[in-house]
Amino acid sequence: MVIVKKFRLIDETNPEWAGEDDVYAKFVVSDGIRTVHTRIPSSGDWGMDEGDIRDNINVVIFDTPRIGNYLSINVRVYDADAGDDDLIGVGSLYLTSSQNWGKGRVLSIICNGGGPGEGEMEVVVEIR
Repeated sequence: MVIVKKFRLIDETNPEWAGEDDVYAKFVVSDGIRTVHTRIPSSGDWGMDEGDIRDNINVVIFDTPRIGNYLSINVRVYDADAGDDDLIGVGSLYLTSSQNWGKGRVLSIICNGGGPGEGEMEVVVEIR
């Protein structure tokens, strides 16, 4: 299972965007046969300043991959706005069966600036 454990807003490199962001993330998790799309939080957003942490989220977003497949985890982090939301970070992991799909490990995905906000977010996932 892929379980989201923690979000941490690392840095906002654009001074115009400094201060609290209303942050949410969209995940696409696939094993080559099944694909799951998940939004965290499921609605709304979190107000976060640089360095803020949201932990103990414990959202299961995928079951164990099938034998011989891969596990792909892609995340896009957004800053919610009254108009269009800004993409502030993009990151991904690619794990194979030879790596046991990362089972038993806690992995970090660093989402580097992907849009006008140019923020960075660490997303911590646990593979069980």
